[in-house]
Amino acid sequence: LRQLLLQGLQSGVFQEKGHKKALMEDGFLQGVAREVGTLGTSGKSAALTLYAVMDGHAGISCSNFVVLNLERNILDSLRDQRKRDANAEQILKSSLLAGFKVTEHSFHQYANKLEGGAGRTWATSGSTCCAACLAGPDEEGRLRLLVANVGDSRAVLGKKDGFAVRLSVDHRPDNAGER
Repeated sequence: LRQLLLQGLQSGVFQEKGHKKALMEDGFLQGVAREVGTLGTSGKSAALTLYAVMDGHAGISCSNFVVLNLERNILDSLRDQRKRDANAEQILKSSLLAGFKVTEHSFHQYANKLEGGAGRTWATSGSTCCAACLAGPDEEGRLRLLVANVGDSRAVLGKKDGFAVRLSVDHRPDNAGER
């Protein structure tokens, strides 16, 4: 599984700028595999690949910031989480959550340091993000797929039979659970 992640996965990306937009505001991470040491109690060397789509709003600043920082923040958190006595799923979930939180916090810190027009541009931009993380092997020798999202970007898994399975839930202000 580790070798599959490190050498065998291929992906593609297509972007199209809306006709009313001056710039492409979206971004993506296209699954670069990384060695991550062991996951949980498996004792086997594992790998992780992260795919993500960012839907920028009111400018490109936020989505670019997420592209440049999210993967590193998740990997940094993963290094910290591996020190815990937890299984692979708990470690991966905690790392994804922490990576998203650190990225958001860092964006706000950076935007607050800017002055003038740049500060206003950064302060008004935003982005949704939907990420899929493939990692393994875990304690049972399996490949894990974890999905995380912020905003109304969603992940859907297409099945051979033509049906689709929703893997994420949109975050919306009108959702009582989001308040």
